[in-house]
Amino acid sequence: MRQTAWKKIVKGKWHWFDLVFLAVRTSWLILALRDLRVNPEQIIEASNPLLTTGALALVALWLTASYLIPLVFYFSKKLKPYSPLIELVLMGPLVLYFAGEPGVFDLYNLPVFTVGYFSFRKKYAWYYLPTVIVIPLLAGWIYDYPLKMIANEMLDNTVMFIIGICLRAMITGHTRMKEMVQIIQDQNQTLELYSKQIKQLRLSRKGTGSPASCMTRWGIRLRRPF
Repeated sequence: MRQTAWKKIVKGKWHWFDLVFLAVRTSWLILALRDLRVNPEQIIEASNPLLTTGALALVALWLTASYLIPLVFYFSKKLKPYSPLIELVLMGPLVLYFAGEPGVFDLYNLPVFTVGYFSFRKKYAWYYLPTVIVIPLLAGWIYDYPLKMIANEMLDNTVMFIIGICLRAMITGHTRMKEMVQIIQDQNQTLELYSKQIKQLRLSRKGTGSPASCMTRWGIRLRRPF
């Protein structure tokens, strides 16, 4: 049976980074929704109140989906390899749509870090191009940003991407080391058990005495010759 996330936390099967990642991502959503509520004019131009409210609700729903769906992929063994792809699919269009406000790029830092974290293996390295280069270039082309600003955004994204890769390397190395230590401890316990069993066997052989007494103990009687 599959264990729930809560059971994994209680039994200590989650890595500490899982809890930190969950907390940071939750804070990211709360801050994004707060900014959307406090400064809605930065995202959506004021017009009909009904249309504005509906547009804000749609953006809030999109942000919530961008928060929740990658988490489902992240904590699923089968879906985990697709986490960086779903991150880009959800956040890429959102950032491009609202990139008219330069502050939106701050919202993009955490997804870049997450994609970098999952791009630790070489087969996922191609995520660097769309995450760090393509999306800022498209945003600069759509909203006519100066090259200096686009270059700075690419540099910031590169730093976040590399931090994600480095953290994944550290955590992977630490996890492998713990697994090796556990294997060595299990092997030592097995060897100790074998050693005790051999010692008990030797003691039992010493306590049997002479071969005749041993045979008598096992119910074997020697016949005297005529």
